Amino acid sequence: MKTIKTGIYEKGIISVDDLIKTIKAHPDAWKIGAINVYIGVVRGETKGQKPVKKLIIDSYRERAHDALNEICQELRARKGIIDVLICHLMGEFVVGEDLVYVVIGASHREDLWPVAMESINKYKEKAEIWKKEILQDGTEYWVSGH
Repeated sequence: MKTIKTGIYEKGIISVDDLIKTIKAHPDAWKIGAINVYIGVVRGETKGQKPVKKLIIDSYRERAHDALNEICQELRARKGIIDVLICHLMGEFVVGEDLVYVVIGASHREDLWPVAMESINKYKEKAEIWKKEILQDGTEYWVSGH
């Protein structure tokens, strides 16, 4: 089995199945009663509803990796949380392709939902990951806030 750690990965290196297997192989997996999987995918339009052709995702890898690990460490300390993995993919992506995986194992679903939402908000805020949108009309720009 391929064990996956939180971090930054080139597109095609890992899969969501790898992350689920990693969570289920955790030493305390016997305590898990719920697993949440979030898959961020390339949307076919911008927030302003302009058609997207593709995205380019880049990062300051070391800082992004450290930020993702820090977020996971913090969230693992929450009541009922057994493990948290956040893996962001890098490279060029077309509409519908996976960009990010967040997989959380928890004792109970009630403990899971708030941590799932918080994990997504935190990585978007803290990790130095940048997104370049390339529109169908050829317009290209880096999205602020990433």
